[in-house]
Amino acid sequence: MPLSLPLTAFEQYMLLDGTADHPMDFFFRLRFHGSLELDLEALQEALEAAVRRHPLLAARIDSHRTTGPRFTISTGGPIRLQTAPPLIDSDAFPAFAAIDPARGPLLRFVIVGTVTAATDPDTTNRFDMIAQFHHAACDGLGAVAFLNDFLKLLAARLTALDPQLDPLNPLQLRGRGRYGLKLWSFVTSLHRQTRGLEGIWKFLTNKPVRLESVGVAATAAGSAESPAANTRCPTACSFTLDSQTTAALRQAARRNGVSLNELLTAALFSTLRATIPATAFDQRHSVIRLCIPMNARQASDRRTPAANIVSMVFLDRSPQQILDAPALLQSIHDEVQLIKRCGLKMTFIFTLWLARLLPGGIRSLVKNQQTAATALFTNLGSIFNCRKRAASQAMHIGRARLVSIEILPPIRAGTGLGVAVCEYTHVLHCTLHSDPKVLSNKQTVVLCDLLRDCLLKRAGGVDTLPVPY
Repeated sequence: MPLSLPLTAFEQYMLLDGTADHPMDFFFRLRFHGSLELDLEALQEALEAAVRRHPLLAARIDSHRTTGPRFTISTGGPIRLQTAPPLIDSDAFPAFAAIDPARGPLLRFVIVGTVTAATDPDTTNRFDMIAQFHHAACDGLGAVAFLNDFLKLLAARLTALDPQLDPLNPLQLRGRGRYGLKLWSFVTSLHRQTRGLEGIWKFLTNKPVRLESVGVAATAAGSAESPAANTRCPTACSFTLDSQTTAALRQAARRNGVSLNELLTAALFSTLRATIPATAFDQRHSVIRLCIPMNARQASDRRTPAANIVSMVFLDRSPQQILDAPALLQSIHDEVQLIKRCGLKMTFIFTLWLARLLPGGIRSLVKNQQTAATALFTNLGSIFNCRKRAASQAMHIGRARLVSIEILPPIRAGTGLGVAVCEYTHVLHCTLHSDPKVLSNKQTVVLCDLLRDCLLKRAGGVDTLPVPY
């Protein structure tokens, strides 16, 4: 296993894009009902075993003048399991310090609540597992792979059975930044990338609107110099759509000849349009812009441990384009198909490769980028499926049952909202993670309710826009 690896262009972008107020951290909260018959020592051992399979999570990032930033991978298992007492508001998050990539590790794991067996067998325990990742170490699908291994290792400790983990090859981390491209395939892909020039032009000329600020100005307590600035409680709101509603959404997407993800994207555009005041669109090229991560894994990456093998695309829509719901949905489908057909998800990666060659490098690119997007939207698809159980059956660890999943994307400066979706046991789980300097808790809940109502209407075959609260 390599103990030192240079950062890819995308990883360097994630490293430089974070600030004290807006670290490039993202969270998974796994909520369990029931009791877990494992002590903390067994949990720690399972955590260390999972991290050994995904070594970038145990790394720190060192700066080198000649070779640039590099992962230095520890072999000593530095990640310690942390515990926290239950919160009065069970939907709230405890306070988290930002991960310091220079010190590492790039993962923090906390259990909130009581995990030991209940003294009363009729008592239903509830506890959360919260994993905090630095985005320089891995993307969302990489985090899912790690968590899936961790949960399998825990379950195996209770049954004394083989956890049946997929084989991984840490040496494949060396090629994670090549995206399966060889020299000839890279050269032949360049002519298709010319179709992406229009998207680059739109990115440069359009003006993405920001979500309306709640007027919370940066104070000394929230400045980068303040010791408290590095610790914050994530602000999030989530909802689930049951299996029948999720199936109805799939049917609605099928009737319209689009994917479920495209239907969700259109619903988010409509929801944001309903909440942003008309005065925000005061410029000719004012648009709502969604930043959408796109998986860039190839078949050859099946054995690659958790890493960043992802790119990003940006979708822009004007208020007028959003008003016509059927046309909006069709336009999203057409644009996504163009991106897939021409390989335009690599345009962002090629831009980062070029930026590395220019004076100032990626740091200059990040510095000159103010509002990259109105919101971020990511869909991780169906997760935590096990070949031994039906997809509709929940994952169990002993008597503890995984009942819900919340994913909190990173919040970039200037982008006040991140929306993450996944499907588990045929149930759609959606989480909105907001910047408290942009959206209050109440405003986040309103957005959450509007998006849920919009999806419920779509499941019922209604294409009307959300009504502003």
